[in-house]
Amino acid sequence: MKHVLHVLINSLMRKCLFGSLFLCLFFVDANAQDVLEPIRFEVPVGSNVIHAGSYKTSGAGHKIELFATQAAVYVYGKAAVWEANLRDEFIVNFCQKTDDPTTFFILTSWNGIGVTYKFTVDAETGEITQPEEVGSFNTEMYSLKKIAGDALYVLGNNQMYVSRDTGVTWDIDTLGFNDAYAWDFSIDSAQYVYAATDKGLFKQHPDSSAWHFVDSLYYDYFGTPYYPNLRSVFVDRNNRILASPWYSPHGVFTSTNGGTTWSYSDQGIEGISVGNFGEDAFGNLYAVGGIGGGSNKLFRSSDGGVTWVQIDTAITNLIKPTAPDQFFNSIGGDTLLFAATASGLFVSTDQGDTWEEANQGIADENPLGIVKLPSGRFAYAGTHGIFTREPADTVWTKRFPVDGYQQLNALSTGGGNLFALAEDYFNLQTRIVIRSTDEGLTWQPDTSGIDNIAGRYWFVNENGTQHLGDEWYSYDPTAPMFYSKPLGGSWSPDTAGITPSGIIDFPRTIFSDRSGYLYASTYENNMLWRRPIGGGTWMVDTIGLSLTDPISMGAGWNGTAYAATSLSAYNPSTLHRRSGGSWSKMNLPAERNADNIDAISVDSSGTLWVAFSSFYFFFGSGVYSTTDNGETWTNHGLDSVNVNFNSLFLGTYGLTSYGDTTYALTVRRGIFAFTQDGGTTAVEPDATSPRRFAL
Repeated sequence: MKHVLHVLINSLMRKCLFGSLFLCLFFVDANAQDVLEPIRFEVPVGSNVIHAGSYKTSGAGHKIELFATQAAVYVYGKAAVWEANLRDEFIVNFCQKTDDPTTFFILTSWNGIGVTYKFTVDAETGEITQPEEVGSFNTEMYSLKKIAGDALYVLGNNQMYVSRDTGVTWDIDTLGFNDAYAWDFSIDSAQYVYAATDKGLFKQHPDSSAWHFVDSLYYDYFGTPYYPNLRSVFVDRNNRILASPWYSPHGVFTSTNGGTTWSYSDQGIEGISVGNFGEDAFGNLYAVGGIGGGSNKLFRSSDGGVTWVQIDTAITNLIKPTAPDQFFNSIGGDTLLFAATASGLFVSTDQGDTWEEANQGIADENPLGIVKLPSGRFAYAGTHGIFTREPADTVWTKRFPVDGYQQLNALSTGGGNLFALAEDYFNLQTRIVIRSTDEGLTWQPDTSGIDNIAGRYWFVNENGTQHLGDEWYSYDPTAPMFYSKPLGGSWSPDTAGITPSGIIDFPRTIFSDRSGYLYASTYENNMLWRRPIGGGTWMVDTIGLSLTDPISMGAGWNGTAYAATSLSAYNPSTLHRRSGGSWSKMNLPAERNADNIDAISVDSSGTLWVAFSSFYFFFGSGVYSTTDNGETWTNHGLDSVNVNFNSLFLGTYGLTSYGDTTYALTVRRGIFAFTQDGGTTAVEPDATSPRRFAL
């Protein structure tokens, strides 16, 4: 697989929000197309941090603090931000080379390919080199989890891989596993590798390519030895080995002699399986774990793993309503202790007794909603909650929740009100709708009746009426598929005129033409319906559609409606326009005829914007616009980034237009702003903000 080469543009180096602590390194595509590129729209801080740690880089004691999101690796206190920007490439993890502490490797994954990058740290000055790609390998679409070692090891979800030439070439490394499934691995100072598997612990000699079963790690059950299904294994800087099972016996096994003998304890960690371990310079051990395979608790042991105390409440108390099962990603450090979480980075100077947020400079990579209000104020929903920003300002102000964090999954406006939805797909009792009557400054609950609806497709029309499409998992073909809630009212069925299909069915989209009519589509009978925006009877509206696949999304403005179908194994995406009482099929850009339509939007001039992706959602293939109903198209770039498509959980889309500017909400890359002429009306960041450019 050929990967795009990147060059360092020194003139683009700018200071980040850490002030003098950061310089940003920007990498751009050397083979960029001649297109109208958008500009990265500045978003609030706080993102999912997947890994963090503190590393000594020389005998003289130089240290470097690294942490990574899925899109960037940050270096705290020294130099750089490196951003993954190849197609839909995302960062899996990073590691320090164990026999050369000045060398680090970054592991990324993209479209079934694992890619390794290398950068070095000068042992005397602490300066960091530009990461360079050193090798790649086919993962057969399986996910990757971890990289570590001298001979580099990578853990996938069904394979171990090894590279003995510093990441250039890779081989599958499972000889001796005997069909065991590896969940984790760790390496000691002598380069012995330990693998936690569903059949117990395995060990590999540094000069061998075979794994050997460690029969000393077992628990006694009425005189019979049982080898636990191990979830994790960890070797600390003193070569102490820790291992934790998925289930009985919960707790931690510890060995101080290379696995010859083991002790076991669950004091303070009863009922907990540990997902990963960490350590610090003071000899403390740390554990990330939870009940039933969760990772929403942190523990510390100051006596070598004999007893454990929980140390996470200062962080988890901030999460509204509660921290999700998979919340803590890693913990570790040196004199500073770092916790990498789904809500960002936290740092402790007292071994976890107290914690402080350390998200400054980390842009939210997964925006979930943006609205530009009549006053020009922006409202934003994302990882930490809802923020607002004034038209000429560069600072976002947190508005909801007042204290702590809550991820808001959708943001919409209508009837002079602003609405936000937070939804837990598996627990409707945690789902809320909140409403603001003062352009996002204050928020109140607006949840009457929603907990009784298993809906996922949420839409707010221009009058402020909320709409919800019921989920198919009710397995009741007679149940209402659509509900609505007017301003100040309650949720009630909205199905007048819709004939049940007689089979399990579910909605696909709800949208408005912003000029008097509401539209909704259903899946099994490939049907599109229309009714007056103020209420009434639904009527079939399929004249001219000739559909073979159901409508997956729609948009409209000033009486013109557009509808798109999704790419399937049998048919490409299609785009239709409603005019004169019937639908007509539109031409797509010639190079995008086989691609999927991920999102559509219409700006105030009537320009239609469309985001595409290739190969069944694997990577984005650009954002285009048309001013003449598809006769000609303009390519606006962004062909290496996925725009959020119609979510499995919510009826939200990744393109939204306000005035003459259209915003793309992307996967792991933040927000980009477009105008028809290639310029932007987006607020420019100030000199202290991370300035990232279009990929």
